[in-house]
Amino acid sequence: MIKVRGIELGNVFTASGARGFFGEGYWHHHIFQWLLPGFDFYGSTFIAKTVTMHERMPNMDERGGNMGNLPLNHKTLKPIEWIPDCIHVSLLEGEVLNAVGLTGLKAEDMFRLGQWQHIGKTFGISFMALGITREDRLEETLDFYRIFKEYLPGFSAPVFLQINKSCPNTSHNPAKLTEDIVGELEVINGLDIPIGIKINVLTPIKSIKEVADSGLCDFIEIPNTLPYGKSSSICWMKKYGAKSPLRKYGGGGYSGPENFRLAIEWIWELRQRGIKIPIICGGVSCKDDVELANIAGANAVAFARITMSPFHAWKIKGIIKYANEIFGG
Repeated sequence: MIKVRGIELGNVFTASGARGFFGEGYWHHHIFQWLLPGFDFYGSTFIAKTVTMHERMPNMDERGGNMGNLPLNHKTLKPIEWIPDCIHVSLLEGEVLNAVGLTGLKAEDMFRLGQWQHIGKTFGISFMALGITREDRLEETLDFYRIFKEYLPGFSAPVFLQINKSCPNTSHNPAKLTEDIVGELEVINGLDIPIGIKINVLTPIKSIKEVADSGLCDFIEIPNTLPYGKSSSICWMKKYGAKSPLRKYGGGGYSGPENFRLAIEWIWELRQRGIKIPIICGGVSCKDDVELANIAGANAVAFARITMSPFHAWKIKGIIKYANEIFGG
């Protein structure tokens, strides 16, 4: 169980992006709910799709630039395309390669919509600063803090914040972004709500030790997607051929069994070094994965990619039930 600052966050989370900005899900989820008895999110904690300070809402002709790659309906904030070409799903394997690129309205507009304020149970908001320089990103984080603080009294339920420091679908080097973490945490901690970070397996454990020692971070979630081609542990050629199917968007980020395995190894090493910060192990796709996460030293688990495939989505109800049993209250 992740319990920080007196608030129980949960044992199992639907990771950022898995159910949209407000937990509404996507068109295929409505079909799964009808066809798959095990497709049920009850008992998990929702984390909203990552938001940014500036709008990233490309039209169909603007994809591939630095404005996100997933055109959304401005009213519903759902994808315009039924099968977006910036997402590549291997249905049987339950693997996903995505280059969504943090598409969405600017953060202030998201708060003004008022939908987060009416969510009735504990949930998380995800944010990423995208400035070119470190100073720019700290300034964005400060602006986000001011907006969040203004709207926070209107929330109906406890809310926590997850700072995304590892999206591979922007123009940043995720490894460099880890240098920002402590500074951004110092800025944002004035909200006095639970605050964590989301990282990928390329994040040096040394950096996380510094974060843990700062006392400013309540939890971490690992793994975020792995930038295409960035790990020699994965046979990219065998999976996708000579080039990424999303090469026109920069390659994308990989979610799948190998990324989960690397996260398990990362968590195990972190614990062997005596670092005790609470960890959410993402990428689980079955009960055995929940067990592995527990053995490695995680305090909770999360899932996302399995919500996209009918061959795996039916397991969600069982995963949630098992995770709540394993990690308890």
